[in-house]
Amino acid sequence: MQALFEQAIAEKTSQHFPLLWRCYMSYEICRGRSEAARRVLLRAVHTCPGVKALWLDGLHFLAEQVTQSAELAQEYLLNLCRYRMSCPVQAQSNVCAYTH
Repeated sequence: MQALFEQAIAEKTSQHFPLLWRCYMSYEICRGRSEAARRVLLRAVHTCPGVKALWLDGLHFLAEQVTQSAELAQEYLLNLCRYRMSCPVQAQSNVCAYTH
């Protein structure tokens, strides 16, 4: 499928169709390939810079990436706090500064 998208955007007649780029980026996101989706996004806005829908898709995608990163960081810090509170050496301090 990826080869078909690449072949389509290689054509001068179809590379300026925003819907093609949007579908390609959605395809990469659905496959869980964030880095590939980001590269497609950058190529899309370079090829079709005046298309608002591409920019909005990009902002939505980046917002999801930031949210996922924040959730992972929060889970890591909560686990770290739980570990520190259960550790006998650090049991003296039941306060975890990273919970907020």
